Amino acid sequence: MLKVDVVTNIPTPNNAAFFGKLSRLVDLRVHFEAPVRALRSWVGTSGFLEGYESVTHGGTRVGRWGFWTPRLGRSLRRDADVLLLTGSYTSPTVAMQLLRPPKGPARLFWGERFMTTRVVNTFIRSRLLSRADALFAVGEHAAAQYRDVAATPVHVLPYTTVANQVVPEGTPDRLGFVGQLIERKGLDLLFEVCSTLELPAIDVVGSGSLESRLRRDAAARGLDVTWHGERPNSAIDDIRSRWVCQVVPSRYDGWGVVVNEALASGTPVVVSSTTGAVELVRDGVNGWTHLGRDVGDLASSLRRARGRWLDPDIRRAAAVTGDAFSAAAAAEFLVEVIARPGVERSFINEQWQAAEECLRTGA
Repeated sequence: MLKVDVVTNIPTPNNAAFFGKLSRLVDLRVHFEAPVRALRSWVGTSGFLEGYESVTHGGTRVGRWGFWTPRLGRSLRRDADVLLLTGSYTSPTVAMQLLRPPKGPARLFWGERFMTTRVVNTFIRSRLLSRADALFAVGEHAAAQYRDVAATPVHVLPYTTVANQVVPEGTPDRLGFVGQLIERKGLDLLFEVCSTLELPAIDVVGSGSLESRLRRDAAARGLDVTWHGERPNSAIDDIRSRWVCQVVPSRYDGWGVVVNEALASGTPVVVSSTTGAVELVRDGVNGWTHLGRDVGDLASSLRRARGRWLDPDIRRAAAVTGDAFSAAAAAEFLVEVIARPGVERSFINEQWQAAEECLRTGA
């Protein structure tokens, strides 16, 4: 069986399901650079370690660059076939693995799109990413960026989740938001729109530094908002069963796995163009899109959604695409690409084709 070692920062909802499915196809060992407490405290984190072999290291945070975990190299398996490096290429631990002599397991790098195009950053990216045997980009936009800095084969592999469709008790009648309560996630933009349109009450799941300000804003606008705080994924599924759609108005998001989670539950999504996972949504098919940071366009998107968010065709399309972009399908894709890394492939394009065929035939 193929032996795959993975290096990433901490356990997250973005990778737990994927690693669990991948472990059924390969001999997998996942190395976490640092304990969970080093970054955000996820609710229900213990579940993210179930279903696959993992090692948690005591890495040290190095500013905004990432983690330095000097002992990690000695715990990697010498007989591994593949070393998959995920997260940030600026992580000193990841960079050291990319810069080592090109012997041993094949080195693959998997990461999100770049937030800056400064010359110095481009030079560092080219120097590091060109050392990988293949690159996996989290989205088509990210893939274009990777091709600009490295001649290495680039494949498209987004974050995924487990398809978990929910059955509403009664007719859904609320809007939903899941995310950190910080400026980047754009909840204030949704509140601004909701104060000018006749829209349902809002469920907000998450916490963050702007919570007090957002609560005051919602109250001042007379909005009906239920604040759920941080909740485990199983509880969010129950709350989501009441939503006509989930709104993802992020000013910027490298991906946005909440889009995957909504579709996997059969819930359509209203998502900004500045969210990486907008690539999973086709306007009027399984959700609606709008220009990021544009309140007027968000309002227009919600008006269009309002007329169809209970349409069985929209909700079925959400479920079909949620199933197509599942962790199980992504794990199979990765194993196939490892066998032929030089032939570039896109999980997003291939799975959209499968979803379209399923919707066309009614299968």
